[in-house]
Amino acid sequence: MGFFMNKLMAIVLAKVSFIIFSLIISMSAYAKEELSNWQKPTPIFKQDFDWLKLTSDEWLKGDIVSMYDEKLEFDSDT
Repeated sequence: MGFFMNKLMAIVLAKVSFIIFSLIISMSAYAKEELSNWQKPTPIFKQDFDWLKLTSDEWLKGDIVSMYDEKLEFDSDT
């Protein structure tokens, strides 16, 4: 009787381990899918001003005065 009980416990433990492993794998795949679909939102601004986005992802509000020969003159006192 003890042999059959140990065999039954081993089968139950294997099935539970398989179910837990399957859940962990499916959850990690779902998390990776969610991260790959996420995109940083682009803010929507009023068009009363010109907006300048810096390489640091900061935004400056103001007026573009001129742009010539790869130089930008920007007035942000507004």
